[in-house]
Amino acid sequence: MQVLLKFWLGLPLDSPTDLCPFCSSALDAMGHHSLTCLAPEVEKGCNFGSFDLKVINPLNSDSILEASMIPGSTAEKGERDKHLKNDGPCNERGWSCIPLVVEVYGGGWGQEAVSMFARLSKLLSLHQRQSCSAALNELYCHLSVVLMRQNAQALLAHAAGAR
Repeated sequence: MQVLLKFWLGLPLDSPTDLCPFCSSALDAMGHHSLTCLAPEVEKGCNFGSFDLKVINPLNSDSILEASMIPGSTAEKGERDKHLKNDGPCNERGWSCIPLVVEVYGGGWGQEAVSMFARLSKLLSLHQRQSCSAALNELYCHLSVVLMRQNAQALLAHAAGAR
């Protein structure tokens, strides 16, 4: 989060003596090289994508039986639904559809979200000079706070509408 804020504010991100871990070029202080590096290792892992967040309830009547027997099945169904809806429009733009599906109870994330968070944590760990596991933990903590805040706002809005 700190890196993103620095970038948005135009503050220096890297020391001029730092080198890119992918191509060994000097990193510019403003982070432009990190966004445009053409090293093969970077290109393979990056493409334009569309994140589509969905919070799904495993207690819905159409999924409760399967959810009670197979952990994560509701998130998996949510990912399939997102692909059915979004793959066509995303492909037309040359993007990938990346569903970020989380189950309401237990907070289990879908496999595609888990994979994307692991990839993001590797990049975050480079910029924040911390381990991948620490970066991944920080990412999950931030997501948890955001989701809890949005849930609270939704509950308050619903309660205000019922008055």
